[in-house]
Amino acid sequence: MLPDIEKLLQLQVADKEIRKLQEEIATLPKRMAAIEAKLAGTKAQLEKARAAAKADEANRKKFESAIQDLQGKISKYRDQSLAVKTNDQYKALLHEIQFAEQDIKVNEDKILELMLNAESRDKDVKAAELELKSEMAEIDKEKAAARATRQQDGQEAPPLEAPFMTSRRRSMLAPAC
Repeated sequence: MLPDIEKLLQLQVADKEIRKLQEEIATLPKRMAAIEAKLAGTKAQLEKARAAAKADEANRKKFESAIQDLQGKISKYRDQSLAVKTNDQYKALLHEIQFAEQDIKVNEDKILELMLNAESRDKDVKAAELELKSEMAEIDKEKAAARATRQQDGQEAPPLEAPFMTSRRRSMLAPAC
């Protein structure tokens, strides 16, 4: 009876090890999905930073275009001021020129703000790219480790089961006493 108990204890240890290996194999896809989700989040952050930089560039071009339009208006008003006949018309054109110059200053200030923001956005994009690169390297390492673990666990399970297959079959087929 004692040898049977020893075999049962060995079987129990082997079953526990097999269950542990099967659980490891089962958790790998979840771990891989979490890794992929983290990577997707980093990629989204990078795309968001790039989109913000593009939006700033588009706004800067819009303000530059507005400045050019205002400069064209100022030039037109100056040309008109040479042809005016009354002092009131001349004052009105000078007033329009002053408004246009104020608008130019406002647009130039906005461009300067965008340039300052562009520097920080460029830093954000570079930081996000570095983070993405490091995460991709980390993910590649984790994927390789996960594949190796899965392969190793798959190779370890059959040898643990093999010696006890006949014992299990015998115990299942043996009549209960």
